[in-house]
Amino acid sequence: MKCDTFLQLDVRDRYSVLRSHKLCLFCLKEKHMAAECTSKDPPCGVCGGRHHTMLHRPSKPARVKRDQENDPGSTLPENEEMSVEVLCSNAFSRDKTEAWKKSTLLLTAMVYVEGYDGRKKMFRALLDTESQVNLMTTECANVLKLRKEKANVPVSGTNGTVRTIKSKLKTIISNAEKSFKDKIEFLVVSNIIDRTTSNTLDITNLELPQNVKLADKEFFKPGKVHLLLGMEPFFKILKCNKIKINDSLILQDTVFGYVISGKLPYAQILKNCLLLNEHSNFEETTKENSHDFKENLELKLEKVQPVNASPNYL
Repeated sequence: MKCDTFLQLDVRDRYSVLRSHKLCLFCLKEKHMAAECTSKDPPCGVCGGRHHTMLHRPSKPARVKRDQENDPGSTLPENEEMSVEVLCSNAFSRDKTEAWKKSTLLLTAMVYVEGYDGRKKMFRALLDTESQVNLMTTECANVLKLRKEKANVPVSGTNGTVRTIKSKLKTIISNAEKSFKDKIEFLVVSNIIDRTTSNTLDITNLELPQNVKLADKEFFKPGKVHLLLGMEPFFKILKCNKIKINDSLILQDTVFGYVISGKLPYAQILKNCLLLNEHSNFEETTKENSHDFKENLELKLEKVQPVNASPNYL
């Protein structure tokens, strides 16, 4: 079976294919099972489990009864039972046990979205395999002037609260190379997450293999997220190649480029002592220092040395 054909299968069918051919669920090779596998390949890029990323199973959505008193805006029958969708399963993790706090990277990609006139604009998307829905911010929908439709969809967040989304729309997403496009239905929300990371992350020691195209070149900077791509489109955009950078970072190939999973430390920002005289402009001086820091960080990213050893592709 070809790799592209395998990727088009749902997770359950992928398991069936591998088991019927007696292949390892971790390294996808023959003559042994996952429990006996000695491969040093990185674990699942989504949950860290000992299975291949293409075999990651999203958690099942909870089922609750809709209550008219708790949701007076609902137009559904009082006793109707509906599945509650996952709004956004990913969350930040800050490790306080180490000398430097670390942030768990969210999988982000820059995605082209088609507007009402067929023109495309690029927006940052969060890839979330646990989400049963796709989301778009109101700001993004307004910029693209997309036509919204009425909706009445209950959605739950990670804290268990349920909200009803009142509008939805359909549009086409694509990559820069125009080799991929897909029509997606989005629920329209005011906000998805505040920022991809609360502070700039330290990439000074990050070493990337040559010719690796990142899906989001500014993954290490705080940035606005306007899209969330859930479970269904995620496995359409996923590719086979996976590269282990080190013990804590993995590159996973997608149609938008490689996304990075794992943890990175926060950048150490030195506190400046600004000696100002009565003629100094504090606001301009602060802006200059901030600008210098950003330029220095971007320069370091451009000068990252490639890995000498050949990457371990799956």
